[in-house]
Amino acid sequence: MTTTLQTIAKGAITGLTMILAAGGATAQEAESASATETGPSGLIADFNDCFENNASALVPQADLIRLCVSAHAKSMDRGVVRSEGAYRQTENGLIFVLRMQNSSPDTIITGYSVILKHQEAEQPQIFNLTPVSILPGAIVDVPLGGLTYVPAADDIGADRFQFGVDGVRGITLALK
Repeated sequence: MTTTLQTIAKGAITGLTMILAAGGATAQEAESASATETGPSGLIADFNDCFENNASALVPQADLIRLCVSAHAKSMDRGVVRSEGAYRQTENGLIFVLRMQNSSPDTIITGYSVILKHQEAEQPQIFNLTPVSILPGAIVDVPLGGLTYVPAADDIGADRFQFGVDGVRGITLALK
């Protein structure tokens, strides 16, 4: 009997979270409610269950992915991420290109933050990237536009800026 009541309560909380997300509460409030229900598991099976159990015509697929990633991704050791970056001039202006490598053998990177600080900028700029999907062993190039500080073309050398990757989160695959 207790198990049935717990299952019903868990379903009600999940349903309420999805209603809040679709009905006007901020996505962050809905994500917080979902993630604090039981804490993130970090497992792909739980992400898949979340996605399958909450699929609805009322909830856009991209929002459901974001909610389920938020509910189930766990913090990862930054040591599994190798990164390098450089400013690049494009036809649309200057961007910062980040190259990310996921060296984890079994965990998909689902989110991370990048902190970029040029020596001439007053404040560092923080980019929060989620949801993303960087598979184990994969290398991706990520263009970061919308820079708050745009250095001059002759001021973009590697000795003129610092960057770091922080807050890495992921979901572990059940490799068989």
